Amino acid sequence: FGGLGGAQTNEISVAGSNRFHGNATYWWNGRVMNANDWFNKHAALADQTPRPFDNANQWAAAIGGPIKKDKTFFFVNTEGLRVIIPVRGTIYAPSPQFQCQSLGTCPVITDPTNPNYLPDLQGGNIPSNGNSSAIPLYQRMYALWNGAPGAANAAPVVGDPETVTYNSTSSNFAHEYLITGRIDQVLSDKDRLYGHVVVDKGVQPTFTSFLSPLFNVASPQPQYSGQLNETHSFSPNVTNQFIFAAAYYRAIFSNT
Repeated sequence: FGGLGGAQTNEISVAGSNRFHGNATYWWNGRVMNANDWFNKHAALADQTPRPFDNANQWAAAIGGPIKKDKTFFFVNTEGLRVIIPVRGTIYAPSPQFQCQSLGTCPVITDPTNPNYLPDLQGGNIPSNGNSSAIPLYQRMYALWNGAPGAANAAPVVGDPETVTYNSTSSNFAHEYLITGRIDQVLSDKDRLYGHVVVDKGVQPTFTSFLSPLFNVASPQPQYSGQLNETHSFSPNVTNQFIFAAAYYRAIFSNT
């Protein structure tokens, strides 16, 4: 409780009873049940940009009942998910002409009417500027673009011989599970006590790279919380409630 700018909400968790009750559910959704992305289908090379892979698994289960009839009860709930999330994007990459002329690995083109003529890169821009030691770095950079999903379907950008473009699909992995537990104790006709514990652990896929999973960013976000609650009834119209609660939450964003 405290001064909040919006609504204040009390969430009352389920308690056990004198009879055992439980349930379990499971949901699945995958690529075979989904159409291709709209932008993939309407791109210039739509027939060469297949549906990205996706897979979603989600489950939940709960059970509650008596530990001692009319006195002590328990309730436990768990739920979770494991999801491969598909993403798509339009990639702009250096053209083969840009790559070889920057590295100095292709014949010099001196004819300005040639569509591959790049006057600023004749003879190899990198070595011409005395930066030959950087060539291995650029080769690795170019390899990432050239080996990315969809790169084989790259098409020239009209009016820009230095650039090609292609559709790319990739995926990332999200997973989380939640466990909650509650114990209720009837102390007397006027007093009732319960304890409630929550463990929630998951990983949020924050950024998905189209070049390599090495550049993906994920965020582990564990959360732990608990509550002890005692309610005393003075009369049908007057009650007093004592609440002790604590919570811990962490979100770390890091390169995979």
